[in-house]
Amino acid sequence: MVAAGCALAALVAATPARAAEGVSVRFVTPGQFGTIVGGGLGLLVRPAEVRPRPCPRETCPVEVLLERRARASRVRMIVLGGRYQGLLLSAGTRIPGLVSPADLKPLALRSRASTDAAGEVARLDGRLRDAAAARAPAAGVLVGLVLLLATMAFLLRLPLLGRAALLSAPLALVTAVLLAWLGVSDPLATVICVAAAASAGAVVAAAGCCDRRALAAALLAPFALLLGILAIRTDLHTLSAFGPRAEDGGRFYGVPNREETLLLVPALLGAALLGRRAMLPVAVLAAATVGLSWTGADGGGLLVLAAGFLVLAARLLRVEATPRRLAVGVAAVVALSVAVIALDAATGGDSHVTRAVRGGPGELWHDLTRRADLSVDSLASPHAALLALIGLSGLAFLSLRRPRSPVRDAVLVALAVSLVVNDSPLDALGYGSAACTALWSWERLSVTSTTSA
Repeated sequence: MVAAGCALAALVAATPARAAEGVSVRFVTPGQFGTIVGGGLGLLVRPAEVRPRPCPRETCPVEVLLERRARASRVRMIVLGGRYQGLLLSAGTRIPGLVSPADLKPLALRSRASTDAAGEVARLDGRLRDAAAARAPAAGVLVGLVLLLATMAFLLRLPLLGRAALLSAPLALVTAVLLAWLGVSDPLATVICVAAAASAGAVVAAAGCCDRRALAAALLAPFALLLGILAIRTDLHTLSAFGPRAEDGGRFYGVPNREETLLLVPALLGAALLGRRAMLPVAVLAAATVGLSWTGADGGGLLVLAAGFLVLAARLLRVEATPRRLAVGVAAVVALSVAVIALDAATGGDSHVTRAVRGGPGELWHDLTRRADLSVDSLASPHAALLALIGLSGLAFLSLRRPRSPVRDAVLVALAVSLVVNDSPLDALGYGSAACTALWSWERLSVTSTTSA
C-alpha cells in the first residue's frame, strides 16, 4: 500500500495552493443579519469551528458575516464584496447553498444568481433537517423488513420471499433518491414510502424475477441509477434518507458506509448470477458507482468491493487458498483500488480520497489511524457495543452454515475489510448481517443458488 501510495503521489500533480485572500469574518445577531442586503447567501455547517477574523475594510475587501446562534449545527452566512451575489456554491460540499468551515480557509466559494436566495437557503435547511429525522427510522424499518422477509421465506419455504428480501434494500435506496428528486422530504412520508418499497414493492419485483438473469438485472439496476444521480445531481442523493450526514458536516457527498454495505450483496450476487464473463463489467460498474470522486467518492468502499470480487472470482474458479495466494490477493486488492484512484485523479477527479493519496504514505497512514480511532469511539457506549456484538454474532453464525457459498464467502470477507478500512463498524456489522441473512435464506431455497459444497 505504501509503494502504491508513492506511485500515485508521483503520478498526480499536486494541486496548486490558493493565494491568501483578505477576508474579514465576524458573527452578527439574527436581528442584524436580517437587515443585510445583497451579497452571497448560504448555510454554514459546524459554525463552532470558525473563529472571528476582524480586518479593516481597506485591507479586506471581502467580509463574511455569520449568524450567531448558540449550539447550532448550521447557521446562515453572507459574503459581501468580491462580486458575490445570490446563492453561494462550494466545491467542497457540492450542494448549492451549503458551506463548510474549510471553504473559509481561505475563502473558496463561488456564487450564482438567485431571485430568492434566502428562500433557497431556508428550504435547504429544512430538507437537511428532514433527512436527518428520517434517517434512523428509515434504516430501522429497512433492516427489520429485510430480516422479516428472509425469516418468512425460510420458515414458509417461499423462494418468492427470499428474492424479495434480496431486492428490499436496493429498492429502498432507489426510492429514497426518487423521493428527494420529487422534493418529498417529510420524514413520515419518507419512511412510509421506503417501507412500502422494501416490502410490497420488493415482493412485486421478486415476482417478475423468476430466472437468474432477471434477478441479476433487478439487483444491478440500482447501480446504474445511482451512478447517474451521483454524477449529475449528487445533492439529491445527499438529501435522501440514506445519503451522507451533510446536516452536521460529517460528509457532504458520495456513498456512505451504510449504503456501501447494503450494495455489497446486490453487486456480488448479480455478478455471480450472470456468470464469469460478466464479472469484470459488473465490478467496473460497482467501482464506478462507489469509488470515483465525481460519484461515490468512497476509497474504503473501493477496497471493500475489490476484496469481495477477488474472493468471488477465486471461489467460482475453485482456487485453493494458500498463504502465498492470500498475500498476492491482498496486494491485488490494494493495487486495483489505487489504479482506480490514479485513473480518477489523472482525469481530473478531486475528492478527499484523491487528496489523501496525493499526500503520500504518511497521509494514508494518518487517514487509516484516524478511521481506526473513530471506529473505537463509535463503540464506546454500551448500546453501540451491544448492537455490534449482535451483528458480529449473526455474521459468525452465517459464516459457519453449510454448504458454503462463493457469494456469501465474498460478502463476509468484504465486510471484514470494511471493519478495517472504514470508520463505522456498526454499519458493517448491522446492515451487513441483515443483508447476509437475506442472502443465506435465498440460497437455501432457490434453485438458482450459487452454493457449492
